[in-house]
Order: sequence, then structure tokens, then C-alpha cells
Amino acid sequence: MFQWIKHNNSAYKFKILDYTYTSEPSINSALPIKFSNIKFIFYIIGILLSAGFLWLLVKWSSRKRAIILFNVCSLEEATHFLIE
Repeated sequence: MFQWIKHNNSAYKFKILDYTYTSEPSINSALPIKFSNIKFIFYIIGILLSAGFLWLLVKWSSRKRAIILFNVCSLEEATHFLIE
């Protein structure tokens, strides 16, 4: 029911192989997500009610954007990936 809360569930994640040899952090996992039209409608209403604060929150944080606008799905249905 509350699928958008379970972004940290390891069952939805798949591992990315690390072949980088630099000092920058590597990609640990990618979460398959797809765009939700219903969440987008609520997002627009939230922007209007919060006088733009919700828009700023989504603009600053890609993780918050994924929680607010996308649903976790299977790998075959994914339109986007949330990279950690």
C-alpha cells in the first residue's frame, strides 16, 4: 500500500559492478522507479498550497523528488533509476 515509503528496501535494489579506480565514491545500487501521473497531480496541488515550497524541496533533492513523483517498480517497468 505505502510503496513510496520503501525506498530502502533491499528487495527492490540491484547491485552495480564497481570498476572505478578513482577516489570518488562508487555507485552502490540503483532503484528502479517509474513516473506516476497521480502523484504528479498531487504534486501540482501541493505546490499551489505551499506557495512553491514543495517545488524548491524537489528541486534541491533528487531523493525527495523520487519519493514525491515516482513509484518503485520492477526492473522491466522502470523509466528511471535512483542511483545511490
